[in-house]
Amino acid sequence: MGCWNETCFLTHLPIFHGERAVFIPLYQKYAMPGAHYVNDSFLFAGTPMTGEYNDYGIIEPVEKSESADITTVFFKEDIENDAITLQKKTSSEQDDITDVDSLVRAIERGRLICNKPQKIRWGEGEDDVLQKGGYGFNHILIHEKAYQLVIEDMGNRIPYDKPHNMRFYMERELKEHIPEEVKKAREVGFPLLGRKCKFLGEYFYKGERWAEAVTDGAASDLIAKLTELHLFSVALSYMRRQLMPTSGRGSQCQEMSLHLKLADFAKEKAKARVKSIREDMDEGEKFGIPAEKVDETLLSETAWYYERE
Repeated sequence: MGCWNETCFLTHLPIFHGERAVFIPLYQKYAMPGAHYVNDSFLFAGTPMTGEYNDYGIIEPVEKSESADITTVFFKEDIENDAITLQKKTSSEQDDITDVDSLVRAIERGRLICNKPQKIRWGEGEDDVLQKGGYGFNHILIHEKAYQLVIEDMGNRIPYDKPHNMRFYMERELKEHIPEEVKKAREVGFPLLGRKCKFLGEYFYKGERWAEAVTDGAASDLIAKLTELHLFSVALSYMRRQLMPTSGRGSQCQEMSLHLKLADFAKEKAKARVKSIREDMDEGEKFGIPAEKVDETLLSETAWYYERE
């Protein structure tokens, strides 16, 4: 296969050679995709990685980070423990995953197959274990600027009944609540991902080891990267999106006109929505919204966050 323009997961616009992008590994839960929630079909299988699109499906080289190294180590451990098979497809592909770049190439080529179902522990009893079948690993690519726009917007939203923004509470969960949960799990002698580890338990392949990595301070940038993914998952829910690889692989299509028409449709729909709500309120004063923020506020989902005391 020759070179092609990849597809941005968020915008569905083509990603051209040399453009900066974010690569996120995914784990496929079921053979038949679900269609209700963000994580019905795929889970996060690693932290976000950044670099320039190489025109052949991946970013290369991947910018170095401690969290990317941890993702690589986790995959290598699963291969060594026979939880994952690394298939060799062509004579030009190397046999082993040696670094993050070789990991990204193996994921993009579909060479990683899950041999064992994932165990997720939902409660505090030894029998509270759910076995989930696994099929393999995939990925999404996103324009870095689009990804950062979404993360920044979500991170700055303030829950309606709390004094701080979303990023503050999500970082605190990773820094304080999850280590408490891991400590309790170690005391009783078995893996535990209770409600204080809800995000890692529900959205991550083998979330318990990410909880342990956070607890043990394994990477300086790990808190920031996991916070990004937490904000990203909430944003996907608000935007009615599901984690799933995009179409367009192998295509050099550079269509823009249809995207612009759909963007204009979204703007018109937003204006109509604001007009409809304004007719039922007094310029935002009813909800204590500053006049200059009325339109933006009415078009945004009310930020929520369940404080896990």
